Amino acid sequence: MRAKAVIASLLFTWGYGSTAYAFETAGGEFLARKSCAAVQSIKTGKNPGRIKLRVDDRYPVTGLNEPNGTYVQIQVAGARPERRWVKRTCGTLNPGPVEPTAEQYVLAISWQPAFCETKPDKTECKTQTSGRFDADHFALHGLWPQPKGNIFCGVSTADRVHSEQGKWDKLPEPDLSAETRARLSEAMPGTASNLQRHEFTKHGTCFPGNADSYFGVSLALLQQINASRLRDLMATHIGATVSSADITREFEQSFGAGAGAALGVHCVDDQNSHRTLIGEIRVNLKGTLKETTRLQDVLDRSMRAVSDCSKGIVDPVGLN
Repeated sequence: MRAKAVIASLLFTWGYGSTAYAFETAGGEFLARKSCAAVQSIKTGKNPGRIKLRVDDRYPVTGLNEPNGTYVQIQVAGARPERRWVKRTCGTLNPGPVEPTAEQYVLAISWQPAFCETKPDKTECKTQTSGRFDADHFALHGLWPQPKGNIFCGVSTADRVHSEQGKWDKLPEPDLSAETRARLSEAMPGTASNLQRHEFTKHGTCFPGNADSYFGVSLALLQQINASRLRDLMATHIGATVSSADITREFEQSFGAGAGAALGVHCVDDQNSHRTLIGEIRVNLKGTLKETTRLQDVLDRSMRAVSDCSKGIVDPVGLN
């Protein structure tokens, strides 16, 4: 007896332009009836490894391109990346329960000048200037589905090894729209070192959606913090010391009383100057995330976030 489909819809309407993007999470299996191409991108037809379905093989289903869509996202063991799109007419979709997805996340955002004090040889650090976005705005590090071990979902052993060894140039490039890629290149300067490949391989594969939705949601959350009083505090205190209490106060001014319980402040030590620098902010989140989600509505206040320093310097651009 065919299992009753249990399908959860995730609709993301982009805040830039008028195009709506839809992805529907689904479960079950796909029974191949034709030897069709299993592509990474529906739009471009990109097919790393020239992967094709094997007739009569069964593939785990992870989603549809839209409600009752014409393309099915499946998992192909050994492919790089493993998640591929096939035409629905290439086989039989047997719906089943949707695998549980993360409802808790950590949003990690960096103060890039401080990061560059510790990694000056990175391309994004060699090219950083005082006029660039990340000189006085928070930069995107990543969005991490929880618990901590919820990583590398459906990722091949080879890609996992490359990710863990820092060989990010060998990882598959996430399939992103030109618009998302342009936004990401500004807000995540680490794209110069293929950070986006590492973050999607390790964390984004465990997010209920595809690469575009994963980074779209991440960028929307980051944008809210960069439009807040917390970012204003940092930008107006470059070169000065701010306390974790200062950071928490300004965060709560923008996102509500008690919001600071979800906020962790993390510092880095600059060995050359013997300074303690504000390095990263991590925000605990709980709930379904969409690009339209208000940050204050998904803050996880249930357990106070961990901070590892009481104060630090807001580092300016350049090695100090």
